[in-house]
Amino acid sequence: MSKIKKNANLNNKPHSFLQDVSSVMGSKIFIILLEFLSTIIISRQLGAEGKGIYTSLLIFPNLVVSFAEMGMQKATVNVIGKEKYSHSDIISVVMFLLLVSSFLGIVICSGIYKILNNSNFNYLMVVIALLLIPLRLTNTYMIGILIGKQKIQLFNRVQCLPFLSKLFFLVLLVLIAHMYIIGTITAHLLAAFSAALYTLWIVSKLEVLKIKYIPKIAKNLLSLGVVYAITLLILNLNYKIDIVLLERLSSAAEIGQYTTGVNITELIWHLPAAIEVVVFSRSANAANPKDFSNKVAKLMRITFIGAICGGLILFLVAPTLIPMLYGNQFTESGRIVQLLMPGVVAFTIVKVLYMDIAGKGNPSISLLVLIPALIMNIILNLIWIPQYGAKGAALASTISYSISAVGFLFLYARMVDIKVSNLIKFQLNDFKFVYDRIRNRS
Repeated sequence: MSKIKKNANLNNKPHSFLQDVSSVMGSKIFIILLEFLSTIIISRQLGAEGKGIYTSLLIFPNLVVSFAEMGMQKATVNVIGKEKYSHSDIISVVMFLLLVSSFLGIVICSGIYKILNNSNFNYLMVVIALLLIPLRLTNTYMIGILIGKQKIQLFNRVQCLPFLSKLFFLVLLVLIAHMYIIGTITAHLLAAFSAALYTLWIVSKLEVLKIKYIPKIAKNLLSLGVVYAITLLILNLNYKIDIVLLERLSSAAEIGQYTTGVNITELIWHLPAAIEVVVFSRSANAANPKDFSNKVAKLMRITFIGAICGGLILFLVAPTLIPMLYGNQFTESGRIVQLLMPGVVAFTIVKVLYMDIAGKGNPSISLLVLIPALIMNIILNLIWIPQYGAKGAALASTISYSISAVGFLFLYARMVDIKVSNLIKFQLNDFKFVYDRIRNRS
């Protein structure tokens, strides 16, 4: 009884769908501001070449985490939603798998660094990068538990912390102490440590944390998680393969210019990101999947309109604003933003619809679209990077993202039995859908 009272603030009653979306949206706006300030500090203090080295170093832990995570975040949400096993047992197995995946992730990433043998990376830089893997995996696994239990308000607290911590440590280590690249990656490490510690504490308030191997639960999580992991890896390769190829085919300075453009354009993705976590959680627990998919379709249309408006503004101001904020070394980043923006806006469709597909437990279907798009992305990058450098990579990504968006519309329409024309046809009652739910809150 005392434990229930103690955790009353954590186990509050579920919010409405739009309440959760609105709550996450508020957090995302705060995160956009934090990330924007962080990128300015990094770009101005490191310069184009330094930022290119830092980006090239961290791209590999990021990719390894996406695979070593083994799709456990989304698998956990799905398994918790099915209510087949006790939450305590599920979380105990998740903790066991966290230890295994952390070890495997460090081993795999160490091998990648050894094979690459990049002269720009010293021993300390590699060690810090490797330590990021278990910390980020911890945060990812614990977030899966929070989303699965539909603790969206707690998720909001958790997702803001690493960005706030990173900005604080960047100011301390890079802006004040002038530690530059080492300071930047150390800021990432300390932010990841803070987030991991906090998420563990939050989850421990919901359930007692134990490490236990229960074969049938582990098998259930892994069988579903592997599919999510492969899908997530393909998604992340679509996002990051251009940087990996630039690291091999271009200069550090050009990578720095390119990633600055990427950072700016991907601010647009915080809009669907505010929706996708709620969509996935609710989809996994939906009593009426068809009705829920109609809501997702409406949200997709509204999100797409918002992305077009935000993208158009960034498209127009980027060539002037980026050199002003980041320095003249990043003048070319303005053109990168303009080349990337159409594809990034189109890909908001994928980011919203994929969460409903994944929430229904069918993430592998999305590979029918994502794998061909990735292959095209790689081919176009290999052709255009030697000729056009970062601009070629940006154009390749835009084409890949746009094709993915069109493919996803047809895939989703067939999966949920909605005509493509109805899926994309903007209607006035789309806004009424939002307005009614805002009115219901008051």
